[in-house]
Amino acid sequence: MKKENKQSLAVIFMATLCALQISSVCAQSRTDSLKRGISRYTDRNFSELRTVNLHWEVMPSYNYTLKHSDRDFEKGKMETSRNVKFQTTIPVFRSGKFSLYANGNIDYYHFEVNPNDDKPSELFTEKENDRLYMKGGLALNYYATLFGKPLLLSVSAGIDGWEKGVEQFQGGFMANLLLKQTHKNSVSVGLYAMYPYQITPVVPIVIWTHRLNPNWILDFTLPSRMYVRYQRGKHRLSAGTQMETEQFYIQAPTKYMDASQQEGTSTYYYNRSMFKAELVYECILNKRFYFIARGGGAGTITGGLYDTDRKGIDNKPFVEISHSVTPFFNVGFSIAYSDRIII
Repeated sequence: MKKENKQSLAVIFMATLCALQISSVCAQSRTDSLKRGISRYTDRNFSELRTVNLHWEVMPSYNYTLKHSDRDFEKGKMETSRNVKFQTTIPVFRSGKFSLYANGNIDYYHFEVNPNDDKPSELFTEKENDRLYMKGGLALNYYATLFGKPLLLSVSAGIDGWEKGVEQFQGGFMANLLLKQTHKNSVSVGLYAMYPYQITPVVPIVIWTHRLNPNWILDFTLPSRMYVRYQRGKHRLSAGTQMETEQFYIQAPTKYMDASQQEGTSTYYYNRSMFKAELVYECILNKRFYFIARGGGAGTITGGLYDTDRKGIDNKPFVEISHSVTPFFNVGFSIAYSDRIII
């Protein structure tokens, strides 16, 4: 796959996830039954969209390569890579066709690297082994109709940052049209516009589910994930693929951004989009609590260091990072309590 296609795919994935995060909280409807149905769908199919979500993930050692100006300048082995992610989405206000939600997440990353030449890594130094990324914002949602079909509209705004301070304002607009919803099928299409963006400001999204029988379901959110799911009682097993991203801010040599400055450091935005083939086990512990375990293989689609405004050089990062396909294991808990209003 060409680098440009990989980068476009990664951007579309990130926008899809952002739109899902908004659509999960903007599902207001003319009828309570439709509203409850959409809420149950997001609670059931997207663990990251439940009210509270906590996950821990670990990857064993794998080889990595760092590249700048199309030249490999560091190769080595990532001895340890693990992260802990906390996410929450809380209803703040609902009135008629309007609703307001607050959302936030805190991500912690830990890396231990061993470059092949036994020199210290230029990126993952001892001071930069542990990274913290934080993001929070609000989403204002409105329900309408278009050609007699439910239309969900949302405007979001927020900021992100790290332990050294606030970094970037983020905004988005989403429109999602529910074309069909029956007991066996559900189809919706939408567009998501974002700021800041890396390649394109607007991306399309298609969500399709099909119930084959009472236990088997096809669940596609294109282009970011595809699953075949089997559920029996309180247990569900899924097999499929999805894309995920890890992101944080990091101090690195300024020379990558500006070759004329060989000394000093600057703040970069680190982003890596990964393709994961996985098996997922979920158990409903009670009405609100879920246990989730995931395992499979992960490979990098595109990743590296960008300026804090998400820009690089010719739609490429200043420093590119790639790694071999590696196994991963993820375990977590979720709480689905979507009817709570805090004011």
